[in-house]
Amino acid sequence: MDTPLLQIEKIAGTGSKNVSSGIFVARIPIADGALGNLVSCILVNDPGGQDAQVTTRDIFEIATKKLEGAEGGALECLLAAKDGAVDYLKAQGAVASFVHLTFYKSAAYIARYGDDVKIFVAHGGKSHEITFDHGSGPVEAGQLYLVATGDFVKSFDVGEFLGEEINLQELVDGLATEISAMDDSKKL
Repeated sequence: MDTPLLQIEKIAGTGSKNVSSGIFVARIPIADGALGNLVSCILVNDPGGQDAQVTTRDIFEIATKKLEGAEGGALECLLAAKDGAVDYLKAQGAVASFVHLTFYKSAAYIARYGDDVKIFVAHGGKSHEITFDHGSGPVEAGQLYLVATGDFVKSFDVGEFLGEEINLQELVDGLATEISAMDDSKKL
């Protein structure tokens, strides 16, 4: 089976030297040469002496390098990516939270670290927050995944994203405009 067709929308605030959030997307070849999609939401609260935006990008680069062409199961590879990032953070003395979400074939694989990045799944008018550290499940047509910082979840009505009848593009455009007008959006 092929990776499902995805529409990925990214909204991020402006970072600073000490705090940065980012949403990254990459199409990557996994073990058998099939392509998967990696989506990461990363929040760096303390970069351990280096620029927070650099730390944010480094966490994503570690994930892509660990996943590209990795041998083994998709979840196993994603956990290796998470462990690599955690080792990097410890070596830097940095504090961060992140979710790596890989869509591969007909499944979603999740690895998260820390509590400051949230993940919600909605389908058919129902939604729930995923609170486990890692796992996988089937991807169904029409599912909506929201991966966001905890401050984003507190600042905006998450129900707008997870409702049954939404115009995602209009919603994303409106939120992007609101975030760009904020004085402090580095954790969004």
